[in-house]
Amino acid sequence: MLENNTVEKSDQYIEIVANENKMYCLPDSSKVWMHAGSSIRFQEKFMQDRKVWLTGNSLFEVRKHANSRFRVYVENAFIDVKGTCFLVKPHPQLIYN
Repeated sequence: MLENNTVEKSDQYIEIVANENKMYCLPDSSKVWMHAGSSIRFQEKFMQDRKVWLTGNSLFEVRKHANSRFRVYVENAFIDVKGTCFLVKPHPQLIYN
């Protein structure tokens, strides 16, 4: 699924860069439909702390896990969910430099 995309592992983070529109399945079985040019980053210990840093546009389908929140960080904000489907698309007028 990630043939034309970049997957990089650093000391504690995994970063996925979508070179084309692709779906990526996170370790908790949540799905991210990434638009071309988007990227996500998450910790290797994702199952202990479900946090994702997003750049660009992506549709998330979050799996519900008892007593575990899922947080997506975008720009200067974050989205907290327990299990749902939502699209994150930054608005150009709201991007801070």
